[in-house]
Amino acid sequence: MADRALPLTRKLLKEKVLALVHATNPDSQLREVSDNWVDRFLASPVCHEVSTHWSSPLAKDRAQAVNPTTLTYWFDAVQKNVVDEHVPVENQYSMDETNLMEGMSRKVCMLGRHGHHVAYKRQGWSRRTITVTEVICADGTVLPPTIIFRGVKLLKSWGLVNPLDANIARAKKGYTNKALNASWLRIFDNLTKDKNNEQRVLYLDPHKSHYSLDFLEYAVSQNITVLGYYPKTTHICQGLDVACFATLKRNYKTEKSNFERHGGHVDGATFLQVFVPVHRKTFTPMTVKATFRRTGLVPFDPSVVVTPQVLAPSKELSTSGHFPIPQPSPVRAVAEAFKTVRSCVKHPGTMSRTIRHTVSAPTTPHINHPTAGLTMTDRAAQMADKLSTTSASFLVSEDNPFTAALCLPPPILPRLPLLPETTWDKVLASPTHKRSRNELEEENRVLRWTLRVLRGKLADGERMLEGQNCQLVLQNLYVEDLREQLNHREKRRKKGHADALLHTNMGQVFTSKEFLEAVKKDEESKAVKEKTADLEAERMRWKAQEKEEIEARHAAMRAE
Repeated sequence: MADRALPLTRKLLKEKVLALVHATNPDSQLREVSDNWVDRFLASPVCHEVSTHWSSPLAKDRAQAVNPTTLTYWFDAVQKNVVDEHVPVENQYSMDETNLMEGMSRKVCMLGRHGHHVAYKRQGWSRRTITVTEVICADGTVLPPTIIFRGVKLLKSWGLVNPLDANIARAKKGYTNKALNASWLRIFDNLTKDKNNEQRVLYLDPHKSHYSLDFLEYAVSQNITVLGYYPKTTHICQGLDVACFATLKRNYKTEKSNFERHGGHVDGATFLQVFVPVHRKTFTPMTVKATFRRTGLVPFDPSVVVTPQVLAPSKELSTSGHFPIPQPSPVRAVAEAFKTVRSCVKHPGTMSRTIRHTVSAPTTPHINHPTAGLTMTDRAAQMADKLSTTSASFLVSEDNPFTAALCLPPPILPRLPLLPETTWDKVLASPTHKRSRNELEEENRVLRWTLRVLRGKLADGERMLEGQNCQLVLQNLYVEDLREQLNHREKRRKKGHADALLHTNMGQVFTSKEFLEAVKKDEESKAVKEKTADLEAERMRWKAQEKEEIEARHAAMRAE
């Protein structure tokens, strides 16, 4: 479960164990699992591969996005546009942004007076963030960062102390935008074009501000190939997120705390003074090369990223799975009958002409059986009618729609009732002498009593087997509904968001040239639609004006 980003805590482990005990033994009086039992269990040889970890949050959409399909698209694009084109290492760059807060550092463990419950720590009060844009090269070098401050006017104090030769910019909300990125690309071109005249590659995250028409046109004109990571995969594929930004923020918090402890206050005027040692300490040649190596780009090796551990969280909601318990053929037949009845219940007109041809021929039950003379379909229909009046009616009825809040009761694992022990020594004993009438009558009595006991056990076993098979059928129907709901949701998400930016049928990963062509086609299509709408509006205005003139002439004629 931890491999699929669903780890257990000690509390959840105790709840699972308690539920398992009550499922296997309903008569158990156990009400709580002690912490000592958990400690002994984790220390036992059974858990030699289990250890404790600090959790790291992972959004559900990110867990689902890192799957074999998306990673294959990504590395195929890198293979086609970088490896096959023989782009040199010194021409491969990665750019990303991160936000740093001026004040409000995290909690730390402090020393204080004994008996006091709180130890206050002076720090900056501002929650204002500053955006830092970092660019690294696969050869281990780093370009000057771009610092984006929040504000409308560009203040002189922001760049007075600038040992890094960082680019200074401002934005109304403090975040990057299309205009800033287009301007930044020209600075990037001036800093990198003197290396050689060969193609350059720029790896970017899928934020829309990186793909404006001005940005892409300039990239194409300067022989810069722009490769965008697949959405929600940057925590695995983006080297700056993988190996640099966590260290950068940790070093920044330490440096900021030291600065504030000596009476300083971090704001726009003093930010670079604090940030310079942090940047130099974080972006060393060894760290920069490690970012490309750990993401499988330089050297090119997809196996570094495409590992079972990385792909495991995406398997949680996969629709390609099967029901985890192999079902016997009678249960599969009943499940298919249920499926047929459900489709006929939703479309009653097809009941008589559909189910008679899809279910097996009538059986020959016992003459006194209440279902004598009924086909399997008739029995399934009766079962569906009975099921529609229970808490699981959402499985067969359209009146009660299937939602995530609906669930089946937990399965019950019954045990055979306790019956008198059979005297097998008397039943199986071979005669050693000629027996009298009384001995034969006693033996007959023992055999008849044994048969009654065995018949009771057999009947109880059949009832238990029937109940468990019914539970499997219901679980199968429930899982099938979940799979259909999930499949429908995935298709709807793919239809609604795969081409949210451009109305095209392109793949998930684009080169700058392909994206630029799509942008032009999309803008031309929008222009045609707007022109058509204007013509239609003009035609409607002309019709309305013509109608008013005709009514005016008719009114004048009636007046004369």
